Amino acid sequence: GIGGFSSVYQARDLHFTSVSRLCAVKEMIHLATDPRVHEIAVKSFEREAGILATLDHPAIPDVYDFFTEESRSYLVMEFIRGHDLEALISEQGEKFPQETVFDWIIQLCDVLAHLHNHKPQPVIFRDLKPSNIMLDPHGRIRLIDFNIAKVFEEGEKGTMIGTEGYSPPEQYRGESSPAGDVYALGATAHHLLTGQDPRMEPPFSFSERPISDSNNTVSTSFEAIINRCLSYNVTDRFEDAGVLLDALKTLARPGTGKLTLNEKLVQHTSHTNSLAAQPTGGEESPAESSNQNSIIPIWSFKCEDEIRSTAVIDSGLVFVGAYDNNLYALKANQGEFVWKYPSTDGIASSPYVYEDS
Repeated sequence: GIGGFSSVYQARDLHFTSVSRLCAVKEMIHLATDPRVHEIAVKSFEREAGILATLDHPAIPDVYDFFTEESRSYLVMEFIRGHDLEALISEQGEKFPQETVFDWIIQLCDVLAHLHNHKPQPVIFRDLKPSNIMLDPHGRIRLIDFNIAKVFEEGEKGTMIGTEGYSPPEQYRGESSPAGDVYALGATAHHLLTGQDPRMEPPFSFSERPISDSNNTVSTSFEAIINRCLSYNVTDRFEDAGVLLDALKTLARPGTGKLTLNEKLVQHTSHTNSLAAQPTGGEESPAESSNQNSIIPIWSFKCEDEIRSTAVIDSGLVFVGAYDNNLYALKANQGEFVWKYPSTDGIASSPYVYEDS
């Protein structure tokens, strides 16, 4: 597609003659006659390539090459099959179910947390919106178009950049921070749940258009979290995507990854390989009373990489995906390995158990 700064093409890697290996080639044509403007444009493109090359997450496309030919620069990346959320919104023509949006937001938080925890400095995406979010054929969220992403320097100011309706107020003043990405994520969630395009509404008017007015199936807890993301003042929002992810996981029913309204639940963290039980009612256990965030493992198992998806329990089995490219089945009562099924990439989303009637 044609972007504001460049064009993206589907291409074939001719190094592999016996198979068809597709890739995406992003081309930037430097048309500026002013040498200073030309230099800024080239550096912006080089920055995108540099940022992508330092990131390692299943939701971020891999970079294969970067080069410049005369007045054109090229970035060769992984080709991602699927559709962006903007296209899905147009196709759907109405709001999306709460459970679907919750799953997408959890996945987006995971990849944004990876950016915000980037060392030595956080990376700010700065232009999160449905058209920059891809959904692949496996239901996994992929983040695309890092053209205006930047390394975060506290106190640094620049020009306004982003997309009206999704960008936070401070970004119009040239200020950016991880909390700005949190705002854009909240705006995206609001759009998906209500069907209201923020670009067509008065700026920063989310508080005047409550989600519950358009979609009464959304839980008050989920809506409250989204509303906090959309706070006008930076200090009133979640500090970064990692903090937001922790808040969202308190709403997830253990073993399903789905929202709950009435149960008191604790979700395992994204970087653990242990599954744990936690009381959901009655008197507090000693562990719960001493530390509200503690989780007592009843068993553990080993895999080859991190687990960031929510496990699903069905018929006495635990199903969970890992970043080692495998879906695991374990016995729920003792964690005994049953089988694993390989995938083509790391699994960040929750499995779904199909009940054959």
